Amino acid sequence: MRNALQQLPGIPTPATTLQACLLLLLFLFSGSGCSPDSGEPKSSGQQTGTPAAQYSLETVTITEIPETVSGVGMVRARQEVEISPEISGKVKSIYYDVGDAVRQNDVLAALDNESHTITLNKKRARLRRAEAAGAKARKDAGKSGTLFKQGVISDSASDDSILGLQVADADLSLARAELKAAEKDLRDTRLTAPFNGRIALRTAELGKLVTPGQSLFTLVDINTVKIVMQVSELDIAKLATGNRADLVLDSLDGATFRGQVATIGLKADDTTRTFPVEILVDNEQEQLLPGMVARASIVSAVSRQVTLIPPEKLLPKNGKKAVYVLHSGKPLQRIVTPGETIDGRVVIESGLKPGDRLITGGLQIQTPSFP
Repeated sequence: MRNALQQLPGIPTPATTLQACLLLLLFLFSGSGCSPDSGEPKSSGQQTGTPAAQYSLETVTITEIPETVSGVGMVRARQEVEISPEISGKVKSIYYDVGDAVRQNDVLAALDNESHTITLNKKRARLRRAEAAGAKARKDAGKSGTLFKQGVISDSASDDSILGLQVADADLSLARAELKAAEKDLRDTRLTAPFNGRIALRTAELGKLVTPGQSLFTLVDINTVKIVMQVSELDIAKLATGNRADLVLDSLDGATFRGQVATIGLKADDTTRTFPVEILVDNEQEQLLPGMVARASIVSAVSRQVTLIPPEKLLPKNGKKAVYVLHSGKPLQRIVTPGETIDGRVVIESGLKPGDRLITGGLQIQTPSFP
């Protein structure tokens, strides 16, 4: 019977039916996407490639930059003078006040000149008298010479006429000198500006009796100012006249200015052992005022080798600064010592060496530091 059924066409046998069921189950299982161990979908977040490919890297190199000498200096006017009278007198007029701009030879104030005008008139009169006396003496001397040759007068009379002429000439020279002195005294009743500038200080008061040497005005020229800073003997050899100087003034909200070295002292101060260096700065807008403090950085011709990195890569670490570097394929934290900032990049004094691979971007990383 079994053999007969197996030979009938179109009727499956039990073995054939079992094989077909197993094939169907296998097909359905493979199409469901499930794992026979867990039945969970496969992860799509697996990382491929090397660890270094996950980060943006920058190889640390040595950069050669000009040496700089830094210091603090005081702003001073290029020219500054205290204006004082050369004669005594009462202040009669004041024409300028503090902050006013003046030109050379402008009259700043005037003293009472009445007595000096009278004296000048007296000296002029005395000069005319001396000129007349001198003319008479020359005329008398000429007559005496003629009479002496004719034997009319004695040697003594002739000598007296010659001596009279010499005295008259001396009186005339004295009268001329006294007139010049009187004219100078009258001019000195007016106090004038010796150069273009501004009134920085005024102590003159109307009606005040002043004496020679008493300061009445302080005049400054601040179109160009100078910053005087002290440089140590270790740094003075790095500087030369004409070197560029970059200046920062905290009193002007950190405003920056540029100047150049004008003079370098040839002798150190006996106490501080520092040399004075003078920097000139154009100040047409008159922002820099005498007495302000400036932080100066002078660029020398001597260069130095430094390591520079972007400032945003410095991270705080227990009161210090750290960066991430790639070490043996892993991101690790390195403590560094930052220095000054040059052209938007930070100088690293220690902690990095040439060839280190600095991580500048990539995944968020939190790793232990190593020396």
